[in-house]
Formats: sequence, structure tokens, C-alpha cells
Amino acid sequence: MPLWRAYKLQTYFTAKGLIDYFLVEEDPSLPLTGEALAGSGLAMASTSQEEGKLFEDLKADIIQASHDLDKEAEIVQDVEASRADRVPWLVHTGFPTHLQGLRDTEIMSSYALPRSGDDNNDDDGEEEGGAVDMDTDLRRILAAAENDAAACKEAKQFPQR
Repeated sequence: MPLWRAYKLQTYFTAKGLIDYFLVEEDPSLPLTGEALAGSGLAMASTSQEEGKLFEDLKADIIQASHDLDKEAEIVQDVEASRADRVPWLVHTGFPTHLQGLRDTEIMSSYALPRSGDDNNDDDGEEEGGAVDMDTDLRRILAAAENDAAACKEAKQFPQR
């Protein structure tokens, strides 16, 4: 008589930190492993193909859900629905209401500096509103500011009487 015998056990938890086991009796009429189905070959292959397709579909669903969450996270949500702490002065200014529904890219474009434009002055067909047009606008703004500064300096040196 052997000292040990192999048994199939199922675990269950009785209390915190305590685990109990019970013996699982197997039905001898049921095939226990894939070896019993190996003769048919078709049953194993179709099952694994079905499982593979199921897992691929689940993986695609998870990826799509992740992309959907990323897109939803890009849009500023209503602050009333948020349970996060709010800074009182920020709410008082009305920023949350103003930003509601805007995408991150729209918000960022309102304060981000434009990218460096076409520095070699070749007309490479940049669209209107592109980096070159923004660069031109910035140059015009700077020129106007310099003219205003010069006018202020002149007015300060020669005050009107």
C-alpha cells in the first residue's frame, strides 16, 4: 500500500486565512483530458479555434473600450458631475463652465506657442492658418508692440504742454 495517493481536490475558504479542501470524484464515463478526444482531432481543433476567436474578439473589445475611454477623457466633463475637490476661485471665475465640452487639443491650442514656421522663405504651399501664417501674425504683433513702445517713449521724453 503506497504512502500517498493522487487525488483531485477543490478548495474553499472557510474564514479569513483558513482554507478547506474537499475531494472531487471524477465521472469515469467523461473524458478527463484531451487525449480521449485526440482520435477525433476535429473536436479539439474546433474547440480551440472557437476559443481563439472568442479571445481575439474579447481582446478587440477591450482595445476598443480603452480607445473610447481615452477619447472620452479628452473632453472636459461637467464639473457638477465631478466628485473631485474644486478650488473655489477656479469655480468662481467660470473656467469650468467655459471649458466644458472642449477637447484637450482645443484648450492647448489656446495657449500653446505655434511651431517654428518656414524659415527659409520658400513657398512650400503651407495652408492658411498654418505655422507660417501664425509666424507672420506674431511678427506683425511684435512690430506693432515695438511701435507702441517707441511712441510711449517719445511721449515721455517730450510731454505735451
